[in-house]
Amino acid sequence: MTTSPAPPPVPFPGVETTKPFVLGPVEPAVDRCFTTTSDPSSVPIDTRTQPLALNLAAFHPKSGIHLEVLSTEPSYQFYTGELTNVPAAEGLPARGARSAFCCEPGRWINAVNVPEWKDMVIVKKGETYGSRIVYKAWSE
Repeated sequence: MTTSPAPPPVPFPGVETTKPFVLGPVEPAVDRCFTTTSDPSSVPIDTRTQPLALNLAAFHPKSGIHLEVLSTEPSYQFYTGELTNVPAAEGLPARGARSAFCCEPGRWINAVNVPEWKDMVIVKKGETYGSRIVYKAWSE
């Protein structure tokens, strides 16, 4: 049986990720894997010596809180929390849809099943898997 490689993950339609955009109460609804490299065969199993890449920079104008996520991983999953459902607890209010978002650095989704990508996720005897992820948060 012959298989052709799946195309690499692509940017999210309708969102220009290289420019600031606003996460509103409804749109954009995002759940996508974004890549930081176009050559999966160049990703070593241990990326700790690679330079950190900015995956996400976020700012909440009302609270003045900033968040940056940097990593040496070749991709990150970003989603806008449509399924967030946290009940009220210990005097804190309940949190519903879009009250949160997430940025999860990692390897390409389904990499283990694509021959051209699998070297970034299969650890062979004697190898060490590694990566660096930095979360920076501050308020004004």
